[in-house]
Amino acid sequence: MNSLRPLIWLAFVFAGSLLPATASDPVEIVPAELRGAVQPQVAVSARGDVYVTFGRSGSFYCVASPDGGRTFKRPVLVGSLQKAALGMRRGPRIAVTERGVVVSAISHGDGNLVAWFSSDQGATWSAAARINSVTNTAREGLQAMAGDGRQTVHSAWLDLRNGKTELWGASSADGGRTWGANHLIYKSPDGHICECCHPSLAVDARGRVWAMWRNWLDGARDMYASVSEDGGRTFSLSRKLGSGTWTLKACPMDGGQLAFGMDGGLLSVWRREKAIVAAGETGETVLSEQGLQPIVVAGGGAVIYLWQRGAKLMMKRGSAEAAVLAESGTFASAASASTTASPVVAWETSRDGAKTILAQRLE
Repeated sequence: MNSLRPLIWLAFVFAGSLLPATASDPVEIVPAELRGAVQPQVAVSARGDVYVTFGRSGSFYCVASPDGGRTFKRPVLVGSLQKAALGMRRGPRIAVTERGVVVSAISHGDGNLVAWFSSDQGATWSAAARINSVTNTAREGLQAMAGDGRQTVHSAWLDLRNGKTELWGASSADGGRTWGANHLIYKSPDGHICECCHPSLAVDARGRVWAMWRNWLDGARDMYASVSEDGGRTFSLSRKLGSGTWTLKACPMDGGQLAFGMDGGLLSVWRREKAIVAAGETGETVLSEQGLQPIVVAGGGAVIYLWQRGAKLMMKRGSAEAAVLAESGTFASAASASTTASPVVAWETSRDGAKTILAQRLE
């Protein structure tokens, strides 16, 4: 980056215009006064509008791109929470439907999971609506959210209403404006699931809701999945993902992600010991012998995996070898409007000694 670009960027910020980006370069989507931002999450509408949410201190923001991630507007305040859950995949989640945009987040203060709704492309936001029906049960701060792109949004979180960590969920039939009854997704026969790894949700083309979490069975912290055929009210018997196992007397704080491949089949990626492992409906593939915080997205005609290796953000596109996407990048998130549309990825980095967020359209 040449020395003039930061000055040009600031001029656009102060003018309230779109921030310039190119297909080859990431763009900083956080203005200087909001540096310290962390934990980005990306969602893309069916028509290609991109939304990125993130947290800073006790507040949550959303920044929109009306041109598929080429340029970004200024961030808009979504809402604030006392002792907001932020860091190590604790942070806001986002989904887009035909009804609008919804952002969810958790307060360590009151232990509740709430959602804000926008019907005007993220320009204004509703008051917070609580999702967990029993107060103070989501206080671990780990959650997931996914929409079907039309009307329905699903949420899942680590829940403590019965004294030990279980996976619970709820759904919204109006795009995230209001939320229905809570439902148990999974309770481990050993009493609790892994307490510090975030769950994942994904909705397939048939409207089935898939959930993934890190379990705790006989001391093993392996990944499990379950599917709901009735809109998130009940879930199938869980099944273990992959062929290996990981016995661990600690929490890795690394929950992986679900997505769907080019043929619509289920994809998953997660960490086992030091390795990054990917799996489809059966079997597994080791993507890297060393890595953290993996994610997966299908877009641009290929399945793309991203993960951290040291300070670097690594990317593997299709059958190509893994390569460095960013020399400094952590806690990435990515989304795409379809398997053929270019995905957009956002990640944490640091500039001038402060946390900030970069976003890039992957052509």
